[in-house]
Amino acid sequence: MNEEGAAIIAADIIPAVDDATAALAVKEKPKQRRTHIKHDVIISKQMESPPIRSGTNRYRNMEVVMQCHTVGEALAQLKALEHSPGGGTDIKLAEKAGAITLLHPTG
Repeated sequence: MNEEGAAIIAADIIPAVDDATAALAVKEKPKQRRTHIKHDVIISKQMESPPIRSGTNRYRNMEVVMQCHTVGEALAQLKALEHSPGGGTDIKLAEKAGAITLLHPTG
């Protein structure tokens, strides 16, 4: 292959490689800010027992959340658990499952 032929091939290949690389580039998602629940929000129990499979850590954590009066109290009790302590995610999951309702105080 002569130099002229190699230059033609390189001229065809390099833009194609650049296009393929650009197509594979991962687009960055904008950062989402986590929402935090205020500690003075009141928890209203909607069920007697959690609507998930019993015997799991999530079930135990949801029971703890359902027994508390405020989010601050629930977070303190969840953090105090020995094996696999819970947190704000358990409160959000309990609300999503319909086990509790969060009542935001006015004022």
